[in-house]
Amino acid sequence: MPLSSNSIFCEIANIRHNSINKSIVIEEPDNNETSHLKSVEIRGFEDIYFATKLDLSGYQFLGNLVKDGFLKKSCDAIIFAKIKGINYSILVELKSQRRTSIPEKFKNCIAFFEYLKSIYKHYYQNDLNNFKQINLLFDRQTNSRNTSFEGKIEGICIKHRGFGKNKGSIDIRSLID
Repeated sequence: MPLSSNSIFCEIANIRHNSINKSIVIEEPDNNETSHLKSVEIRGFEDIYFATKLDLSGYQFLGNLVKDGFLKKSCDAIIFAKIKGINYSILVELKSQRRTSIPEKFKNCIAFFEYLKSIYKHYYQNDLNNFKQINLLFDRQTNSRNTSFEGKIEGICIKHRGFGKNKGSIDIRSLID
C-alpha cells in the first residue's frame, strides 16, 4: 500500500497540496492578522505524499485521551514528502512574535510520529524509519538579514525562518542540509 493518510486521519484533517508546482500552504485561519503569522507557502518538494493538520480547530490534539495540558499541545502540521531524493517527515509550527510552548509542541508531535511509525509498520507494511525528521518554526520574528537559522530549544533541533508579515513563502530546499 502506498504511503497515504486516507486510512488513518479524518478527511478534514488532510491538507491539500499543489501536485503540479509541488507546494503546500500551511494555514492558521484563527490567527489574528495583526500579530500572528497566518500562512506559509512551502515550495520545492519533489513529491508530497500527504500532509495532515494536527491542531485542527474544534478537535483538540489527542482529544480526551490525556488530561495533562502540556500533552495536548501540538504543532500545526506534519508533512510527509521527498526533497532532494530523501524522504522527510516535517513538523511545522506557525507562531507570532511570541514563542510559547514550542518545546512541548515539538516533543508531543515527535512522540506522535513514533506512534505513526508503528501504525504504518504493523497495519500498512510501510516503514517510516527511513524518513528523516525535520522541525520547522515559522514566525514573525526576523533578524537584520531575514535569514534562516538552525538551533535547539530544550534539546529539540529546530530550523527557523521569520517572515515579519502575515504570510510567508519559502523554498524548502534552502532549509535542507
